[in-house]
Amino acid sequence: MVFFYADPAVLSQQERQRLAQIIRRGDPDQVCLIDPDPRRRLVFHAIGHTDDSGSETANEQLGLRRAQNVADYLVELGVAREYICVSSKGSKFQLVKANGPELQNRRVEIDVTLLKPGKEPCQ
Repeated sequence: MVFFYADPAVLSQQERQRLAQIIRRGDPDQVCLIDPDPRRRLVFHAIGHTDDSGSETANEQLGLRRAQNVADYLVELGVAREYICVSSKGSKFQLVKANGPELQNRRVEIDVTLLKPGKEPCQ
Protein backbone atom coordinates (compact mmCIF):
# COMPACT_ATOMS: atom_id res chain seq x y z
CA MET A 1 0.00 0.00 0.00
CA VAL A 2 1.30 3.47 -0.85
CA PHE A 3 -0.05 6.80 0.34
CA PHE A 4 -0.50 10.22 -1.28
CA TYR A 5 0.48 13.34 0.63
CA ALA A 6 0.46 16.89 -0.80
CA ASP A 7 -0.28 16.50 -4.53
CA PRO A 8 -3.49 14.53 -5.00
CA ALA A 9 -2.15 12.03 -7.57
CA VAL A 10 1.67 12.25 -7.47
CA LEU A 11 3.60 9.49 -5.77
CA SER A 12 6.03 11.10 -3.33
CA GLN A 13 9.75 10.32 -3.45
CA GLN A 14 9.43 8.60 -0.07
CA GLU A 15 6.65 6.31 -1.32
CA ARG A 16 8.52 5.64 -4.59
CA GLN A 17 11.57 4.51 -2.60
CA ARG A 18 9.47 2.32 -0.33
CA LEU A 19 7.71 0.70 -3.28
CA ALA A 20 11.00 0.14 -5.13
CA GLN A 21 12.49 -1.51 -2.06
CA ILE A 22 9.58 -3.93 -1.83
CA ILE A 23 9.21 -4.66 -5.56
CA ARG A 24 12.74 -4.68 -6.93
CA ARG A 25 15.28 -5.30 -4.22
CA GLY A 26 13.23 -6.86 -1.50
CA ASP A 27 13.51 -6.12 2.18
CA PRO A 28 14.26 -8.38 5.14
CA ASP A 29 10.58 -8.24 6.08
CA GLN A 30 9.16 -8.43 2.54
CA VAL A 31 9.21 -10.87 -0.36
CA CYS A 32 10.83 -9.73 -3.61
CA LEU A 33 7.89 -9.51 -5.99
CA ILE A 34 9.53 -9.89 -9.38
CA ASP A 35 9.77 -13.62 -9.95
CA PRO A 36 12.44 -14.61 -12.50
CA ASP A 37 10.60 -17.85 -13.36
CA PRO A 38 8.43 -17.08 -16.44
CA ARG A 39 6.05 -19.91 -15.51
CA ARG A 40 5.13 -18.02 -12.35
CA ARG A 41 3.58 -14.84 -13.72
CA LEU A 42 2.52 -12.42 -11.03
CA VAL A 43 -0.32 -9.99 -11.68
CA PHE A 44 -0.29 -6.62 -9.93
CA HIS A 45 -3.67 -5.00 -9.18
CA ALA A 46 -3.30 -1.27 -8.39
CA ILE A 47 -6.52 -0.10 -6.72
CA GLY A 48 -6.89 3.63 -6.08
CA HIS A 49 -8.72 5.07 -3.07
CA THR A 50 -9.55 8.58 -1.85
CA ASP A 51 -10.88 10.36 1.19
CA ASP A 52 -14.39 11.85 0.99
CA SER A 53 -13.32 15.44 0.22
CA GLY A 54 -14.72 15.53 -3.34
CA SER A 55 -17.73 14.33 -5.28
CA GLU A 56 -18.17 10.63 -5.99
CA THR A 57 -17.25 11.14 -9.66
CA ALA A 58 -14.19 13.26 -8.84
CA ASN A 59 -13.02 10.72 -6.25
CA GLU A 60 -13.43 7.83 -8.69
CA GLN A 61 -11.32 9.68 -11.27
CA LEU A 62 -8.70 10.69 -8.70
CA GLY A 63 -8.40 7.11 -7.46
CA LEU A 64 -7.89 5.98 -11.05
CA ARG A 65 -5.16 8.61 -11.64
CA ARG A 66 -3.40 7.50 -8.47
CA ALA A 67 -3.56 3.84 -9.49
CA GLN A 68 -2.29 4.68 -12.99
CA ASN A 69 0.65 6.64 -11.55
CA VAL A 70 1.56 3.65 -9.37
CA ALA A 71 1.22 1.35 -12.42
CA ASP A 72 3.54 3.61 -14.42
CA TYR A 73 6.10 3.43 -11.64
CA LEU A 74 5.80 -0.36 -11.46
CA VAL A 75 6.69 -0.42 -15.17
CA GLU A 76 9.76 1.73 -14.41
CA LEU A 77 10.72 -0.88 -11.82
CA GLY A 78 10.55 -3.68 -14.37
CA VAL A 79 7.02 -5.05 -14.09
CA ALA A 80 5.54 -5.78 -17.54
CA ARG A 81 2.60 -3.45 -18.23
CA GLU A 82 0.40 -6.34 -19.41
CA TYR A 83 0.58 -7.78 -15.88
CA ILE A 84 -0.68 -4.62 -14.18
CA CYS A 85 -4.40 -4.02 -13.70
CA VAL A 86 -5.67 -0.57 -12.67
CA SER A 87 -8.95 0.31 -10.98
CA SER A 88 -10.50 2.79 -8.56
CA LYS A 89 -12.80 2.44 -5.58
CA GLY A 90 -12.99 6.21 -5.01
CA SER A 91 -14.05 6.96 -1.44
CA LYS A 92 -16.15 3.78 -1.00
CA PHE A 93 -13.69 1.81 1.15
CA GLN A 94 -12.08 4.13 3.65
CA LEU A 95 -9.66 2.81 6.25
CA VAL A 96 -10.48 5.69 8.60
CA LYS A 97 -13.94 7.21 8.82
CA ALA A 98 -13.39 10.95 8.68
CA ASN A 99 -15.17 13.99 7.32
CA GLY A 100 -12.58 15.43 4.97
CA PRO A 101 -8.90 14.79 4.31
CA GLU A 102 -7.34 11.68 5.86
CA LEU A 103 -3.95 10.34 4.76
CA GLN A 104 -4.78 6.67 5.25
CA ASN A 105 -7.71 6.99 2.84
CA ARG A 106 -5.55 8.59 0.12
CA ARG A 107 -3.85 5.42 -1.03
CA VAL A 108 -3.30 2.79 -3.68
CA GLU A 109 -3.48 -0.81 -2.57
CA ILE A 110 -1.41 -3.26 -4.59
CA ASP A 111 -2.70 -6.81 -4.62
CA VAL A 112 -0.39 -9.41 -6.14
CA THR A 113 -1.77 -12.68 -7.43
CA LEU A 114 -0.41 -15.61 -9.39
CA LEU A 115 -1.77 -15.75 -12.95
CA LYS A 116 -3.81 -18.89 -13.44
CA PRO A 117 -3.02 -20.96 -16.56
CA GLY A 118 -5.31 -20.06 -19.47
CA LYS A 119 -6.45 -16.78 -17.89
CA GLU A 120 -5.78 -13.21 -18.98
CA PRO A 121 -4.04 -11.01 -16.38
CA CYS A 122 -6.83 -8.50 -15.80
CA GLN A 123 -9.93 -10.69 -15.94
